[in-house]
Amino acid sequence: MADLLPGFKYQTKLSQLLIIEYEFEARRHGDAHIKNEAATAKRTATTLCKAAGQVRGMDPKDSATLRAAASVLRRHAAELGELCKWAKAYHTYTVQYHQAEALAEINAFAHARWGDDQQAHVLETALLQTLQKTQDGARALGHFLHSQGLYTHVQLEGFSLAVDWPCADQTKLNERQRTADILLRLKRKDDVYEGRMGWTCLVGKQSYERYREFVAATAARALEPGRVAGASEDLS
Repeated sequence: MADLLPGFKYQTKLSQLLIIEYEFEARRHGDAHIKNEAATAKRTATTLCKAAGQVRGMDPKDSATLRAAASVLRRHAAELGELCKWAKAYHTYTVQYHQAEALAEINAFAHARWGDDQQAHVLETALLQTLQKTQDGARALGHFLHSQGLYTHVQLEGFSLAVDWPCADQTKLNERQRTADILLRLKRKDDVYEGRMGWTCLVGKQSYERYREFVAATAARALEPGRVAGASEDLS
């Protein structure tokens, strides 16, 4: 995890110790949890003040102690209120940073994978869409793995791609970037487990790459001149 705090420019009088204390919280959740803590501090301060004024027979020193504690809590709540503004801005900054980082990785992967070969990208996009969105695609993938002697106990309907949650904002990606993002998020190895509906195989990067090569080789053989001629003769 990159240390993003030094690069975040924000004018504030908050202490660095307080910022460091809440940095992880702000990075993950913005100001949400800090607002809750500020509200809790205010409520507790109000309760202490009421106790100091309403509980009979309390030593004046103890009553003063409660009021002093309430004052400390109110001061801390005010600091947390200022911290909320910082946390919201910091969260936005970290999200944008990681989105830019993810997009740079996606673009680099796409360039390394397909370069300027638009057809290669289109074909792989079509392959992934078939695998992810059609039952026939999943079954074909399962049939290929069965032919390799793998996961023969898994029914053909039990195969699908093992894709992690996205890091990049999918709405801001074009088709080429979305395809690259899916490939980047493919888990490295297959994951096979038994559930209530039977066995499932989540296919990872290694098996996908073998299947992709198989599909490409099959398509290339289908276009060989001899095979095309043979196919024409069979049809005549």
